[in-house]
Amino acid sequence: MRAQIAVVDPAAAGRPLTMIVTVEIDRRGPQDPAALDRWLAAEPAVQQAWQVAGDADYTLVVTARDAAGYRVFLRRLVAENPAVVRCRSGMVLETVKRGLAVPVEDD
Repeated sequence: MRAQIAVVDPAAAGRPLTMIVTVEIDRRGPQDPAALDRWLAAEPAVQQAWQVAGDADYTLVVTARDAAGYRVFLRRLVAENPAVVRCRSGMVLETVKRGLAVPVEDD
């Protein structure tokens, strides 16, 4: 077990907008490859972040108060992380399932 947590409804916390964001980075530049990892880990709006294989380099779950707040987050992400070359955003319309539970039964 890593931690015990409370699952808080983002809308009840004043952050009803959830965005799924894919991020592409330039791996050829002189940037520190771990700098974006540290930035994402420290950013409160980022609920979850994964390095992924495929068309994007990262997939993020981001919360915001509204579209204007998300736009501010996105501008900061790009301005403070020179390796970021492209972001694609998808707005969550409805949450079907949310959780961090890991099945422990035998397969």
